[in-house]
Amino acid sequence: MIDTITRLQTISLEELNRIAELQRRVDCKYLVEVEEAREFPARLPSGSRILEINGETTSAYYSIYFDTPGWTLYSLAASKRRRRVKVRTRAYLDSGTGFLEIKTKGTRGMTEKVRIPHPVDRLAELSAADLDFIRVSLIAQGIDPDIADNLLPVTGVGYDRSTYVVPESPRERPARITIDTDIYWESLVTGRYFYPGALSLVECPSLAIIETKTERHSSRINRSLWRTGMRQTSISKYCTGSAALNPGLPSNKWHQSLMTIEEARG
Repeated sequence: MIDTITRLQTISLEELNRIAELQRRVDCKYLVEVEEAREFPARLPSGSRILEINGETTSAYYSIYFDTPGWTLYSLAASKRRRRVKVRTRAYLDSGTGFLEIKTKGTRGMTEKVRIPHPVDRLAELSAADLDFIRVSLIAQGIDPDIADNLLPVTGVGYDRSTYVVPESPRERPARITIDTDIYWESLVTGRYFYPGALSLVECPSLAIIETKTERHSSRINRSLWRTGMRQTSISKYCTGSAALNPGLPSNKWHQSLMTIEEARG
């Protein structure tokens, strides 16, 4: 948990979505020690706020990522294809709400996300309406829509998240920052998914992921991180976790992150 409520004013989810939803943005990630992550919020610009939901400033998340038996979507990311996509269901465990989300990365490194509601108690299942939604999203990205017919739940990811909003400046719109801690990954390839009976588990409680979500790469918040010596990390919670759980997958793109995780696990 990143405890900053005594230093920052809070913001509601409704207001955050109104001023800094950023469904189309540039994502930059930093894999750091938890202690570094704890110190980071104190360096945020004046006027920054922390998301509070039901009196809590840290929320528990659990996501299930879907791919084909041949790991088609993973391979698109591993091969650095210009167009790539992730399909996941996500549960906001504290509020009991869930979504099916399609996250794509395309031109100029921009990330776009679309989503529809999804039942939390059926995270590993895709309905006919879900598949139609996925097909439309794949077509929009120039990716074979038939992939939707072969999707299976392959990797589960859980973590606690704190979310911050950096206020607008003369040159930049508001930005959003998340800090993920107590991260763990589960292999779901046997079909024994969700918490009970997972095939394998990788836990990484000593590391955190700081992610900035801004209109452009050279944003003031990224520049402030660079000045402290932090460097952007090639890490995807889905791809890095899947590579750690499935050693046969090509993983050169995430080699440094995997090494850092292995070192942290001892």
